[in-house]
Amino acid sequence: MDVVHSSLLFHTKVRWLSKGNMLLRFFNLRAEVNEFLKTHNKPKLLASMQVEGFHQCLAYLVDIFGSINKVNTKMQGRDRNVLNVTDSINAFKDKLKLWVERLATGNVRVSFPVLHSLVDKKAPSTSLLTDIKHHLNSLIAEFERYFPKLDPRTEQLMSLTRDPFRRNVHEIPEQLQEEFLELTNNSALKDDFKELSIEHFWVQAKRLYPNISLAAFKMLISFASRYLCESAFLAMLTIKSKSRNRLEVETDLQCALSTTTPNMKILVSSKQTQKSH
Repeated sequence: MDVVHSSLLFHTKVRWLSKGNMLLRFFNLRAEVNEFLKTHNKPKLLASMQVEGFHQCLAYLVDIFGSINKVNTKMQGRDRNVLNVTDSINAFKDKLKLWVERLATGNVRVSFPVLHSLVDKKAPSTSLLTDIKHHLNSLIAEFERYFPKLDPRTEQLMSLTRDPFRRNVHEIPEQLQEEFLELTNNSALKDDFKELSIEHFWVQAKRLYPNISLAAFKMLISFASRYLCESAFLAMLTIKSKSRNRLEVETDLQCALSTTTPNMKILVSSKQTQKSH
């Protein structure tokens, strides 16, 4: 049919982000899907797609799942920790509240670009805006339930870990205050903080300030998402296939998941060269 896409995508609970991608592909091929349903005599499905407001609802779902996909992507990766994941979640919750405020004036131009491109200059119907507002409020409530506000002590430790040089001594737990003052007056460490990542900075500070570094480590090593577990499981499925089902995967998994670059010269030099006969 001379379209960009040659096939539809299907949503599966196993694949990350697949629902948002599937909806966007379905939206882009909606005219072709209509034609397909007509050709194959599927009147019930065709009637469902021709219900008034269906395409506007679909466009909104494309937008909202696209936004959730972006948040999901920010929570994936080996360098993710509780600090940056919490920032991403809080930013998304604030965006949801901003979108609800914009809906009061019927403004969907910036918040929901796919929906705006569909309605163009014509404002969405009042019923659709009401449904979207109700859905956003439900989403806000669910995010607040799933990601509740942190207790003051955890917030203090997160702020300390993120940037100790901007904290006040009275914001620090009493047992760490004296060590904290020594650290914040160490000009060499202050210069290192500007150059190093958070993780490397606290590793470097551990020798001189073990107690306050331990508090930072507890924040940094916490699992922020299931990404590492999922990536390890995926690697295992790739390595231990049906034809290799008796393979011991421990050593192979370490190689697949490690971020350490092997020194090939040392590895090769430790092996005896096979002599010719």
